Amino acid sequence: MALTLVSYKRGIGQDKNLRPAGKETVEYTALSFPYFSFAELKSLSVDDPNHPDKNIPPSLLSKLDQVLDGLIVLRSANTKPHLPSSRNIGPVLRAAEWNIERGEQFEQVAETLANSPELSSAVASKAAAAKKTKDRKKLSTRLTEEARLLADSDILVLNEVDLGVTRSGYHDVSADLAHRLNMNYVYGVEFVEVDPLKLGLETLSKQDVADDEALQKQLNDELKPDPSRYKGLHGSAVLSRLPIGSTEMLRLPPCYDWFSKEAAKTAAIEEGKRYASEKIFLEKIGREVRRGGRMALLVRLKLSASPTGYITVLNTHLEDKTKPDCRRRQMQSILERLQSVTDPIILSGDFNTTGMDGNQLSVKYIVTSKVTDYRFWVHQSLMYATPIPALHLTKYFKSYTDPTTRDIPFLMDNKEAALFNDAQHKLFNDGKHFDFTGTTDRSVNGRRKRLANSNERALKGFAYTFGLPRDFKGMVGRSKLDWFFIKPVTCPTSITTKSYSSRMPQKRNSKNRDVFTPYFGRTMMELNRVFPEQSSDHAPILVDLRLTVKKSQDQCNRLE
Repeated sequence: MALTLVSYKRGIGQDKNLRPAGKETVEYTALSFPYFSFAELKSLSVDDPNHPDKNIPPSLLSKLDQVLDGLIVLRSANTKPHLPSSRNIGPVLRAAEWNIERGEQFEQVAETLANSPELSSAVASKAAAAKKTKDRKKLSTRLTEEARLLADSDILVLNEVDLGVTRSGYHDVSADLAHRLNMNYVYGVEFVEVDPLKLGLETLSKQDVADDEALQKQLNDELKPDPSRYKGLHGSAVLSRLPIGSTEMLRLPPCYDWFSKEAAKTAAIEEGKRYASEKIFLEKIGREVRRGGRMALLVRLKLSASPTGYITVLNTHLEDKTKPDCRRRQMQSILERLQSVTDPIILSGDFNTTGMDGNQLSVKYIVTSKVTDYRFWVHQSLMYATPIPALHLTKYFKSYTDPTTRDIPFLMDNKEAALFNDAQHKLFNDGKHFDFTGTTDRSVNGRRKRLANSNERALKGFAYTFGLPRDFKGMVGRSKLDWFFIKPVTCPTSITTKSYSSRMPQKRNSKNRDVFTPYFGRTMMELNRVFPEQSSDHAPILVDLRLTVKKSQDQCNRLE
């Protein structure tokens, strides 16, 4: 089948370091995408330390480039944006972001996003479990409201989205969600999953599981792939009720080699079995041999309420297995790419802002597995994945739910702070910044401070978006990883010059004419947990973007 469209020209700036010169994004339909055969995936799993691509034909490596550089796009959904009204600010564009943990709990994710009867039933059961009548009513009201708000989101930014992988039931997760929700979508591949354990080329031995035959059988059965259905793709998606304009795949600066470094663990595992069987078990189950790397998905959506006629959405997933300084470099490359964008901007995704090298947190992929011995996992997560030496307790509790806090070397280190400072002080060619404000009238709970309008703040720091199943009531395992950065724009009538400059002069009342300013950023961890097994290890978040001018309620342009 022919391609639907070949290569949009990039008209809003380009960082030459992000992808090889001359390469353009190619769009495919779901049917025309160059999927790998199972035999090709097995070939891609080959590893030779001296010759990493030994026995892999050039044609297959070329196809790998096609898969990693291409996008699957659907523009034909018969849908219209909801553009709901929000409190006293008039019509808004509502956007939600959710790391859906690959779509392993696909039905629950779909029911939550659709505000289905099944979700309503789960909400009722959750509320009924509260001990006091007033608590039951309060919880039911809040969860029902959050479900309604989420279902009215016209833009969904999704991270960790599988396509044809055993762990998520072989769903084409973005396509299946888009069909359920009647939305357009763009999907990009971050990784091709070629771990020998997931391809059935390797199995767990009795020694791997401490001679537990039942556990050995359970895990091997869960990991065994169906060669006729396995496509092994994992990435990010943007779903939208707005018409899709141009699209672009951005490959980010590498911070971790997911193929060679993960494949190298195999030799270390075999060598170390006789020393530490429990840790080796964790390493083997948690190993993720992949081809590819971190990426960002840029989608330009048509919206006549925007002064430019478009809104730019950039969905990214920054590296977790690296130190904060490399995440900062990835963010810097994104900011450079957005430099000349004059549209309103939604920059969102899982930024993995743990403040640490995520190699220490790889156990998160294990503790949320279907293995039920939580005592073992909690012990491992404390002793292996999230060590918190007593001398560093103050530093840890300072930043684990607020990675935006000031970095004070040696005393109160926060190496993640630089990423946020770069974003806050980024000046775009149209003279605008990301809105980092935190005013009480625009926050969902009346709290203030930096970013409170676009991301929900808690009593201390931010409302956390990632939590381990057993987190000791917040003592460990809670982090704010998922974010919205919003760049508003100014209605043209308030601009006093026809040309943009690095310091664009504006009338004094230009802020009153800003549109797409963020309101009521919200985190919905409890909604994520209404079902007996939580839908994801991350909570969905959302934000409202005002479409009309403050006070006068004039419009920069007509609404959809």
